[in-house]
Amino acid sequence: MIADTLDKSPEQILTLPEGVTAGIAAVILSMALGFGLFMMQGVFGNVFRVGFSGCTEMLFPRVLILVCTGALFGLLFAASTRRFPCRCLIGLGIFYGIELWILCFLFTHVFQGILQRDLIKTWPVACSFIFYGVFLSLIAVFKQMKLPPDSPQGPRD
Repeated sequence: MIADTLDKSPEQILTLPEGVTAGIAAVILSMALGFGLFMMQGVFGNVFRVGFSGCTEMLFPRVLILVCTGALFGLLFAASTRRFPCRCLIGLGIFYGIELWILCFLFTHVFQGILQRDLIKTWPVACSFIFYGVFLSLIAVFKQMKLPPDSPQGPRD
């Protein structure tokens, strides 16, 4: 006997190019949100010095790396997202953002210094990662609302 799942359909919501585009847009907006939240705290100068190690000439390559990883994780989100109810997609986006934040913390814990590790643990960075996941899921929700409805499926046993 095959157990039924919440899947409405095995088809993807976002195509892979749409996932890459959504990932790039989400990472740019989440970087802007993170810098804005740090500026609200009044510690933007410290964040810039700690986060980028005082190397302003290295700013473009680091931002390019962030955009490329944002595109990669957008591609993975698009490849793994199927048709779900909208509430499930929003919850999936929140979980995806928290999961990426933890993954980034573990990566910086192993490969970076203590200053970058302390930067990742701040709440503006956590909010930026959660915003990234929620933005991807909102794009998937809006795309799903435009898709034609599925034909009803009976039991799969």
